[in-house]
Amino acid sequence: MIAVPELMSKGFEIASITFEYLSVYLLTAVIYGSITLVFLGLVRVFEQRLGRHLQRN
Repeated sequence: MIAVPELMSKGFEIASITFEYLSVYLLTAVIYGSITLVFLGLVRVFEQRLGRHLQRN
């Protein structure tokens, strides 16, 4: 699992090397949002399948 502090520290590390803080932090936010949306979709699918399984029993 990737935590926000780890992602932000890597972003800060890259930004301090390139001096492009805005673009690096925007990219970091997009990466975090993408990861969050993927896991949100996986959880929804899992909940739906588990709900159907529990209704049958």
